[in-house]
Amino acid sequence: MKCKRSDRMWFCKDKSMSYVTSLKGKPVRKQRGISVIELLVTILISTILLGMAIPNFGELRRSMNKGTALRQLEGDLRRAHAASLSKGAHIIFSVEDGGAYTVGIDYPPYNGGNGVDPVADEELFTTELPQGFVLQLWNPVMFNSHGYVINSWGWPSGGGGMLTDGSETFASFWISPSGFAEFWHW
Repeated sequence: MKCKRSDRMWFCKDKSMSYVTSLKGKPVRKQRGISVIELLVTILISTILLGMAIPNFGELRRSMNKGTALRQLEGDLRRAHAASLSKGAHIIFSVEDGGAYTVGIDYPPYNGGNGVDPVADEELFTTELPQGFVLQLWNPVMFNSHGYVINSWGWPSGGGGMLTDGSETFASFWISPSGFAEFWHW
């Protein structure tokens, strides 16, 4: 075993390992804990990683809002189609200002000859889109009592539209005259 002496310690090297001893010959325990430099390096690396991750959180939230808005629209169109069949009346899907849309029942007008009192139109539900989202319809979406998409004259026609998040269009949909809906998103 070879040993060298410094001011206060002996440095000894054995074949199997090296170790430090005090002047009294007892092995010196290694320090526990971390140094200030190790702490600063850890904080620096954490700050750099966090700085790279924060911009991605905004994009993640925006992407989640897009998916939520699209799934909500898809579900509401299916609810409107089902309501037209179950209620036996025309269902109108209309877009309002401010990022909302309403689904309502358009009962047939009063026919004075049959002795039945007229029934007032009814709003089924209104859905608010997330902040900044806009729904644009290419043509009105109205379901008749058989679930078909019709125009204002009662003739079968398709309907559709697109969803934008204020800056870009990210989804569109088309409802065939038979009431089958297709959605595309990118």
